[in-house]
Formats: sequence, structure tokens, C-alpha cells
Amino acid sequence: MRVPDGWNTLPISDILERVSEPVFPKPEENYYQIGIRSHGKGLFHKEAVTGEALGDKRVFRVHPDCFIVNIVFAWEQAVAKTSSNEIGMIASHRFPMFRPKNNQCDIHYLTYFFKTPKGKYLLELASPGGAGRNKTLGQNEFSLLKLTLPPINEQQKISQILSTWDKAIDKLEALIAAKQKRKKALMQQLLTGNKRYFGFNEAWVQFKLGEIFSKISNGLTYDTNAEEGLPVTRIETTTNGKINYEKVGWAPNNDNTKRFTLCYGDILYSHINSLEHIGRVAFYRAEKPLYHGMNLLLLRPNEKVVPELIFHILNSMIGKKYARNYAKSAVNQASISTADIKSFKIKIPTLKEQLKIADVITAADNEITIHQNQLAALKQQKKALMQQLLTGKKRVNIDLKVVA
Repeated sequence: MRVPDGWNTLPISDILERVSEPVFPKPEENYYQIGIRSHGKGLFHKEAVTGEALGDKRVFRVHPDCFIVNIVFAWEQAVAKTSSNEIGMIASHRFPMFRPKNNQCDIHYLTYFFKTPKGKYLLELASPGGAGRNKTLGQNEFSLLKLTLPPINEQQKISQILSTWDKAIDKLEALIAAKQKRKKALMQQLLTGNKRYFGFNEAWVQFKLGEIFSKISNGLTYDTNAEEGLPVTRIETTTNGKINYEKVGWAPNNDNTKRFTLCYGDILYSHINSLEHIGRVAFYRAEKPLYHGMNLLLLRPNEKVVPELIFHILNSMIGKKYARNYAKSAVNQASISTADIKSFKIKIPTLKEQLKIADVITAADNEITIHQNQLAALKQQKKALMQQLLTGKKRVNIDLKVVA
């Protein structure tokens, strides 16, 4: 591969130096450790621990503005940059830190680089051994890795550009989290009748789920190895209350499969799953044709209810509580019988009030979905930009503008 003009290939030993300041914990004092998430997701702070609890563990003071790596999961891109937020904290010997040597590199740039496919490849190359904890980053192997880097001022400009994208992503993630929190509080008020809109004052009526579903049934058995045919639901098809069409199974294109056609408003219910995911639901909006496969119950609401409202109830803490109460736990999974699901009792208002509540919650959902799609687009754009800038396919000028 051609080296971009002005870029130099250097071993890491020429551009980084190890930062190592041992800490000798006092038994009675508290210490705060850091951790590093895999897949380039950055640092996190652990709860305080006493020096006595640390025992003979080798720990080191965390310095700001350093490149830091978890040697056990370096091959999974467990890398990060330390900041002033970590001053006074400690890290174990499994988290070596490095600072630039002779102003040869920008730590922000280096951290971005190791989050790219090329960076991952090099980290794997320097991590001999099998998978998991046996695949450890070798210090010598790491120091011998060769990186092709632009001049320091170009590194800094690239870092500033990518940092701008990171700030936009962080801002959007914070907005989504805030709106999800508000939606959760709104659901708690609306689905229990604690908050009611003007003009609605009729008493809510209690029903068993068996009284408000025209159909509760299991799906068809299909070949899990099939790769073509008609799309059928699997447990993995239900994601965050929605249908994930990328994780469907496939069944033969025949009349038997077509008998299991889903209709708008059908609710898919995970009644056999881990205890954590038991009672997970998804609402079918008929965006694409889909057929009902095994391991998910089909709940088809009747004319007494608004399907969206029943979905929101089952997808709320109310529904989760029901699921936990009725779930029968085995070693690796839990299950809820069809009879128990039919016996779930919920209180619901008149159809007109159901429509109002469902519209409000769905509107909040749609707003969050729009932001989530924007976030996914931003992340994809940043990923593409990293690939261009960190390989020299696109160069930056002094005005920080990306040029072809």
C-alpha cells in the first residue's frame, strides 16, 4: 500500500514511552480503579475499594492524556485515552499507559487509530495465544508494531475533526436517554390511571388477558439452518419492542407456512427465555410480510382493546412484573404457560381513552426512534470518515476542512 505524502512509518517504541508510577495502598484508605470497555467504548470508573481489599494487587497511578490498553482484551479493542477525570485513580498492572515520545504522535489520534479495523488487526497481531484471557497483548510485540502516521499537526487536525463528531454523538445520546426517561415516567402515569386527560372520567375495567385476545398461539416449527423461503419470527426477532427483520428465520414457501401470517397489531411474546428476557414483546406493524415461528407466542388483540395500548402495557414495568411473577425458572431458561398468560389481569379504560393514551405513548416512541436513526447515521458517517482520514485517503488542510 502506498504511503501518503509526508507520512512516516515508525515502530511504537519510537513514538510512545511507558508511564509507570506504582501505588502502595494503605489498608484503611479508599481507592478508585478504572476499567476499559471492549470495542472502543472507553473508560469506566469502578466503585471505591479499600487498600485492604486490594491486598497484594499491583496497581499504578493513572496519569491524564495517556494511551491506555487492557492487555487481556486488547484484541477486542479495549483501548482508551485517559483524561483529567481519572486524576487520583489507579489501574492494575493489566492496564499499561503510554505518553508521546518526542512529540511524535497525538494520543487522541492514536486512540482513534486503534479503533479502526487496521488498528484491531495490529492489536491482534501483538496478542499471541488462544481466545479470551489467553490472548494477551505482549509488551514486546506491541512495542515492535509499526504505524504509518501523518505529521503531528495533521494528526491533531484529524483528532479535532473526529472529536467534533464524537461531541455530536454524545449530545444525541444524552438527548435520547433523557427522552427515554421522560417516556418511562409518562407511561407509569398513563398506564396506571394516575394521569388522565381532560374529558376522561369513566372507571377503568379489569380484564384477564384471555378475555381481550382473540388468539393466543404457538408458532410453526421450521428448519433453523434454512437460508431462504418465507421469513418467520425467532426470539432474536424481537428487539426493544420492535421487529428486527435482519434476525428472522426461514420456512418453506407453502400453504402451511402461510397459515401463520402475522397481521397488523399482533403482539409477539417471549414466553420461553432467560429470566432476564422473559416477557419481552414486539409489536408487528406490517412493514414487511412476516410469519409466526416457534418460541414466540402470538397474542392477537380483539375488538375490546387498542392493540398499541396492550403492547405498551405488556412492554412496561407492569408487564415485566407479571412476567417475573409467573415465570417458572429452570437452570438456563424460564417459561410462562399459555394458561398463566391468559390469567394476567389488567385494568383498562374505554376505547376512546385507550386511543388517546396509545397515541401519546406512540408519539413519544416515534420521536425517540427518529433520534435513534439519526444517531445510527452519525455513527456510520464517523466510521466512514475515520476510514478515510486515518489511512490518508482524505487529507486535511490547515483550516481543518476535509479535502479529497
